Amino acid sequence: MGRATPLVAALATVVVLAGCTSTASTRDDAAGPLSAYLWEFAEVSIAQDEAQAVAAEEQVAVCMKEQGFDYVPNPAGSWQSTIYQVPAEVGTEAWVAEHGYGLVDGSTISTSGPVPDDPNAAALATMSPAELDAWNTALRGDAAAQASGEAAGCTGAAVQPWFIRDKGYQQWQDEVSALDAQADDDPTYVAALTAWADCMAAAGQVDVATPSAAQQSIQAQVDAAGGPLAIPEPRRSELLAEEIAMATADTRCDASSGLSDTRSEVVERLQTAFVEEHRAELDAWRETWATP
Repeated sequence: MGRATPLVAALATVVVLAGCTSTASTRDDAAGPLSAYLWEFAEVSIAQDEAQAVAAEEQVAVCMKEQGFDYVPNPAGSWQSTIYQVPAEVGTEAWVAEHGYGLVDGSTISTSGPVPDDPNAAALATMSPAELDAWNTALRGDAAAQASGEAAGCTGAAVQPWFIRDKGYQQWQDEVSALDAQADDDPTYVAALTAWADCMAAAGQVDVATPSAAQQSIQAQVDAAGGPLAIPEPRRSELLAEEIAMATADTRCDASSGLSDTRSEVVERLQTAFVEEHRAELDAWRETWATP
């Protein structure tokens, strides 16, 4: 696999709606013209879903009534968005020297958007544990569904994320993935990746084959340690030092090998050829997008 989506100037939006979560793609303006179609659709769809959230809350109330519960719709608070904005300086050598990938200290994201008050909170506070369990099962599905984040129960019946709802998006996202796989095998990219790996080995980082693997190796340790906000000392400092060493080597080897630039050029070439061949279909899909 190739380098992970560049963090610099990336933007992701997480939408929390009636207990369900949907996550938009991370924007990467250098990824290619096919990806641009997908991101444009995501922006339109997120805005459209905000309006649909009000109607969804009414559907949840009806469904809950059928299950024997009085559910108060929350049109003002059913829609909550949190913006994760990556600082522009992320990825520079000076920033990497302090934060690494930003995984241990969580420094790559900032959030905005208040958590709405739940108009059902007072009623929930009077319920017994058994009644509360029955409420949550009706609202969000059984324990397995709740643990996995699966859209189930009354919220699942009312809400389907836009990136599942639209079959065109699924089709073109699959094409992006297929083109990414082609990019992995492109001779110019393979040569640059080999140069990157040789550079990493020379820097003492011998157990990572790709930049994605480098980041994932740190992320796995962060997750195992409890997440960026819960890692106790001295493990936090030890892991941060390991992350900084990995990310610094990655940044320098990327510059010397030209890996990111090569990857962008290959993806741009492949996606441009694809869009030229399928532009009429893509533009016809765009005509189906609802106006937010």
